[in-house]
Amino acid sequence: FFFSAIAQNSAQSFLMSADEKDDNKSGMEVDAEEEEDDVDVEEKKPQDTILKAAGLSLRFTLLRASTTASDKAVAEERRSIKEELMQIYDENNMIEFYRDFVTQNSLALDEQLVLKWQQNKEKLLKANEEKKALTEKNEGDVEVLEVELERAKILSFTD
Repeated sequence: FFFSAIAQNSAQSFLMSADEKDDNKSGMEVDAEEEEDDVDVEEKKPQDTILKAAGLSLRFTLLRASTTASDKAVAEERRSIKEELMQIYDENNMIEFYRDFVTQNSLALDEQLVLKWQQNKEKLLKANEEKKALTEKNEGDVEVLEVELERAKILSFTD
């Protein structure tokens, strides 16, 4: 029975008139245009925080090891990259990423900064727990899951 149904569908598609095939092709062209629009929307999305931080960290490390460019230009670019990277680390409390960056580049670890980020993490986790309690009481499973995903994001950027 299964194979006869497949054979019928194949025969019907084979017997389709040329006009119907042309209609389907023009429909596919519209789909291709819609896909291009989707790609444009995807290109406008901001870059993932972890990927951006990893790229900047790698650029900094490569520039630190570079001897081909002029020293002033390299120093200025390194300063600029480090500033941007530290801003990302600070906004997201990326403690472990910061520690790794400092270790890889033989830089001094700022314990005060790490302490500040740990305290901020604790505040965020406490607020998340309160939000989760309210959500479990007043909302559905999907909303609880969203709160748990927020917690995971807080924990994934920190130790």
